Amino acid sequence: MPSSVAHASVAVLLAPLFGRDTVDRRTTMTAAAAAAIPDLDAIGRPFGLGDVTWLGGHRAFTHSIVFALVAGILAAVWSRRGAWRHARKIGLYVGLVVLSHGVLDAFTTYGEGVSFLAPFSMIRWKSAWQPLSGLLPEVLLLWLPALLVYRMRRRARLALDPRRTHST
Repeated sequence: MPSSVAHASVAVLLAPLFGRDTVDRRTTMTAAAAAAIPDLDAIGRPFGLGDVTWLGGHRAFTHSIVFALVAGILAAVWSRRGAWRHARKIGLYVGLVVLSHGVLDAFTTYGEGVSFLAPFSMIRWKSAWQPLSGLLPEVLLLWLPALLVYRMRRRARLALDPRRTHST
């Protein structure tokens, strides 16, 4: 099962697709936190209470396309900073990050699959290709690429900063 770090890394990986003027560091960190929200359906597990059944259990409604769509709409309405164009992009960005949670879970060897179409259908989907079978594949496929993207974006931001002085 992908860790919260793996789910959050998708926020970093997708950020450059939406542009620095729309997805800044704060938005990326908010989306990274939102990427972990779908696992709230398993909040009872550490306490021996099991999954939240009224949500369909683990990897059901909170891992669905509908949930990601709602998360994206809420992010767009909440953000509305400046132009509506930015709010739509932020909504799409957060929606994709939240949707990626279920997609990553479908690529694991753990569990019965993901109910992408909940609440309309509880059919669970699981990928035949399951590369996320442990910590090492997760680090290689998600953590390291996210770290590289983060460093590249940071370097570009520092290079564009007019307050930064260049020494010769």
